[in-house]
Amino acid sequence: MLAAGVAIAEQHGAYTALMVCQRTLARIYVRDGRTGEAAALLIPSALRRKASWMFLRQNIYYAISTLFEAEAVQTATVLFGAVRSSSATGALAIARMRQQLHEQLVSALGAERLEELAATGEALPIERPPASPKMLSPRSFRTRMRQMWR
Repeated sequence: MLAAGVAIAEQHGAYTALMVCQRTLARIYVRDGRTGEAAALLIPSALRRKASWMFLRQNIYYAISTLFEAEAVQTATVLFGAVRSSSATGALAIARMRQQLHEQLVSALGAERLEELAATGEALPIERPPASPKMLSPRSFRTRMRQMWR
């Protein structure tokens, strides 16, 4: 059913639905031992084209969780370090996931080893999108929405 959801979302350009279906399907694939297929779903090309950084970071947390479940704990920890200081998690569920991942990684590695590996991830040269002059602050967005609906 989720594979059909992926196909339908791709066909109609429904990027958020595509992301949700791919995330869920990736989790199922990991549980079935199909980690290669799961990894291919975690950062869909549609999100890269849209440069949707918040969603990309959310998917990275899913990738970290997938790596952890696949027992690639050190790789998961380096990736965790690369994104843990970002405030662009979006949904509260993702913030909770980030906290849970931190606790799992500490439990698996110990706090000191986690910090060593996470520091490696933090030092990665991650390319960040340039600030767009068209971006609206939350306050100006709300103002424009109110004006639109008057």
